[in-house]
Amino acid sequence: MEIFDKIEDKEDQAIIRYLVSIVDMQNINSICDYGCGDGRILKKMEKKLPSRIRYTGIDFWSSEHSMYQMPKNEKSINFIDNESPQIEEFMENNQYDLVFSSFALHHFRLPIKELKRIERLVALEGYLILIDIHRDYTDVEKIAENVRQFHSQMMMGIRGDHHRIPYTKEETCDLFLALDMEITDQKVVDIELTETDIAEYKTSFLERYKKKEEDAIQDDVSKHRHSAFMDVFKSTRELTSTLINRYGATPDTLLMTTAKKKVKSTFDSCVNVKC
Repeated sequence: MEIFDKIEDKEDQAIIRYLVSIVDMQNINSICDYGCGDGRILKKMEKKLPSRIRYTGIDFWSSEHSMYQMPKNEKSINFIDNESPQIEEFMENNQYDLVFSSFALHHFRLPIKELKRIERLVALEGYLILIDIHRDYTDVEKIAENVRQFHSQMMMGIRGDHHRIPYTKEETCDLFLALDMEITDQKVVDIELTETDIAEYKTSFLERYKKKEEDAIQDDVSKHRHSAFMDVFKSTRELTSTLINRYGATPDTLLMTTAKKKVKSTFDSCVNVKC
C-alpha cells in the first residue's frame, strides 16, 4: 500500500473511531455523509456498525471538478447527486440521526448557507459532525506548512475549483452560531502514523506535488490561461517547492467538531465548548 493510500485509510479509521466514540450508536438508526466522495467511509462504517442502520451519501458527482464517479447504490447505502433534479425534495423529506461531513467545509463557497442546508438533514436531537484539516495560524513552528497550504488553496481557487484556507477551531465554532445547534465536543485528532510512515511521506510528498503541478500546468496551457496567471503560478510553484525541500512536509491532523440539534430556549448558550 502506498503511503498516501495508507494515510487515507488511517484518516478514515480515525473518523470512524471518533464518530463511534462521540455518539451513542444504540440510538442511531440513520447516518448521512454529506460530501461522501467515493463513498468509502460509509462502506467501511456499514461493515462495522449494526445492520439496522440506513446510510446515505451526498456529493456533486456531476460537477466537472469531481474526482469521483457516483458509487452504485447498495442494499443499505443510498447515494444521491447534489445536482440531481430531485435533491431539494430529497432534502425536505429525509432526516438522519447522524450527519457528518469530512474535508468538505473548506470547499463551501457560501459556508453559512451550506451549513444551514445540511442542518435540515439532521433530525431533532440528532448530531452534525464536521471533520476538516486542522490549522493553527498562530503556531510559528508551522509557518512553512501554512504558507504552502495557502499557496495550494489559492491556486485551486483561481482555477475555479473553490477552496478556502481551512478554518481554525475558533472559526469553526463561529460558523455554528448561525445554526440551531449546540456544540458538544471539539477535538484535534492525530492519525497515528509511525516514524517509518512519516519518513516515507516526507520523501514522497515532493514527488507527488511536482506530478500534480505538472498536470495542472498542462491543463492551464490547454485552457490558454492569461500570462499574468501563469507568472503567478510559476512564482508560487517555485516558493512552494523551496519550502518543501527546506522544511519537509507533515501529514495533517484532523479537527472534529460535534453539535447536537435541539429546540433551544432564549437563555440557552450557543456554544458550550470553549474553543
